[in-house]
Amino acid sequence: MFTSFPEPPSLVRQRPFVLFWLARLASTMGYQMLAVTIGWQVYELTNSAFDLGLVGLIQFVPAVVLTLLIGHAADHYDRRLIVRTAQGVHALAALMITVALLAGALTRDLLFGAVFLIACARAFELPTAHSLVPALSTWFPLTLLTLAALGASDAVSVVIRFSLVQIETPDDKRGRVSAINYLFVGSSNTLGEFRAGVNAASFGAVASALIGGIGSLLIAGIWMLLFPDLRRIDRFEPADKRLTET
Repeated sequence: MFTSFPEPPSLVRQRPFVLFWLARLASTMGYQMLAVTIGWQVYELTNSAFDLGLVGLIQFVPAVVLTLLIGHAADHYDRRLIVRTAQGVHALAALMITVALLAGALTRDLLFGAVFLIACARAFELPTAHSLVPALSTWFPLTLLTLAALGASDAVSVVIRFSLVQIETPDDKRGRVSAINYLFVGSSNTLGEFRAGVNAASFGAVASALIGGIGSLLIAGIWMLLFPDLRRIDRFEPADKRLTET
C-alpha cells in the first residue's frame, strides 16, 4: 500500500517567496555592478593593485566590528525594515559616486568612503535577509530551494553551508547565527581580495591566483579530516522540527 503525499504548491502561488526572490535578484545585480564600477574606478585613479586590495580590507572591518550588533538586531527588530534600510544605504552610496563622477570630483578617498558605507549596509543586509527566508514558505522543500537559489551564483559548497546553517538553526537564534556565519564568509571574501591585491603587487597576478587556489584546496582537505560528521551529512532536518518532536 502506497502513502500519498499532497502535491507541493506551485511556485507562483508562494507570493512572499516570489517577491523576495525578485528583490534579492535585483539587489544582487545592483551590488555586483556597483562593485565592478568601484574596482574599475579605484584602479583607473591609482593604477595600484594594492589599493584595489584595500577595497576588500575596508569591507572586512564592518563585518568584524558589527557582528554581535547585527545578530541582536536581526533577532529583536523587524528584519524587513533592516533589509530596506541597508538597501537604501546602497542606493545612497551609488548616487554619491555617480554625482562625484559626473562632477569630475571622484577621488580615491571618496571611493573608499563609499565602500565603507556599502560594507556596513551589506553586513546588516545579508544575515538578516538569510534569516527571513525560512519564514517565507510553509513548504519546507521550497524553502530549501530558496536557500539554494540565493547562492546559485557561488560555489556549490557555499549553497550547502548556507542551507545547513539556516535549516539547523532555530528561528529565535537564526539572526545571531547568520551574523556569525556572515562574519566568516564575508571576511573570507574581503580579506581574500586584500590578500590577492597584496600578492599581485608583490609577486604578480599568476602567483596570486596559484596561492589562493592551492590554499583553498588545502583548507577543504583539512576540514574534511577534522570534521568527518559534516562530510557524511546527506540530508537536512529543520532544528524547529527536531525540537517539536522531542
